[in-house]
Amino acid sequence: MLGLDADDPALLLPVRGFGAACDEMSLLWLRNGRPVEIGALADAWITLLASSIRAAYGFAPSPVLSEALHTLGWGAARATVEPMAEETPEGQDCR
Repeated sequence: MLGLDADDPALLLPVRGFGAACDEMSLLWLRNGRPVEIGALADAWITLLASSIRAAYGFAPSPVLSEALHTLGWGAARATVEPMAEETPEGQDCR
C-alpha cells in the first residue's frame, strides 16, 4: 500500500520493531479487556509505523520513504534525524 520494498535493508530493523510492538500491544489489549477503543489502538499502530519509517529514513533517506511518510500524514521527512537530548539522573547530557 505504501510502495515500500520489504527487502530494503534500511527497513529491516525499524519494521521488525514495529511488528513486535504491535504484537505486544495487541496481546496486552486483549488480555486487559480491550481498555481502549479499537480505533485508538489503530491510530497508535499508525503512529508507530510512521515512526518506524522515519527511523528507516534516518538510516537511508530515499524519496520512497519520504512519500510513505507523506501518505501517512507525517509530511516530508527531514534529510537527517536529529537525536533527542537525553539526561542522566545527575542532569548530564548523554548525546
